[in-house]
Amino acid sequence: MRLGRPPAALPEGAPRAAELRAAGNSLAQIAAALNAEQVATPSGRGQWTKSSVQYVLARYDQEHADEA
Repeated sequence: MRLGRPPAALPEGAPRAAELRAAGNSLAQIAAALNAEQVATPSGRGQWTKSSVQYVLARYDQEHADEA
């Protein structure tokens, strides 16, 4: 049984971030690419940073672990 608030939905930029990671880009490169492509951040405001990319990729990996 999970306690607490359920996690928010995975941001729409998560699959794109995963694509960029699979292509061998660093977190900083992924953040720069997402900002250049004007992909919405998880909060819907501000800019992508290395830490926000890392958070989104961790969530993406967690949700897709069952598929592997």
